[in-house]
Amino acid sequence: MREELIKEFGDTNSVDYIGLTEGIMEITRYSEMILGFLVVLLFSLMTFVVSLELVYINLPIFRNKMDLVLSRERKVVGLILHDAVIAVERANTVETGKSANKIYLSLKTKHIVIAVVILNIVLLGWGPIIGIVVKVAKGVIDAIGGII
Repeated sequence: MREELIKEFGDTNSVDYIGLTEGIMEITRYSEMILGFLVVLLFSLMTFVVSLELVYINLPIFRNKMDLVLSRERKVVGLILHDAVIAVERANTVETGKSANKIYLSLKTKHIVIAVVILNIVLLGWGPIIGIVVKVAKGVIDAIGGII
């Protein structure tokens, strides 16, 4: 790295290593703050959306009012309440007799797992995910080996 900098800038006396290091540290500090703020915002919004969807599923009065809003403003409200609307529709039509909460839980679990995996990739890279996959595969192979 140092040799590359010397080639790029010529004489080593012309490179301000302290200034370069401080600049990198400053950029890193601000980018970590921004990334941390975005993570907190993401999880706060997820909590708010899940709470709103549970209210939609479990309070018919709220559901009726939101359905009126959905009929007019389908884009924004429909995006927020998407899983809850699907769960209520399935509970009333396709999967009659099943709880709308149970259907919603299966839908939302998939989305939350996907969000956590994406967040993990962004924050930590692929290393932890590959480690988990290797541990699971090793466990399956050990279990199969124990049976055979």
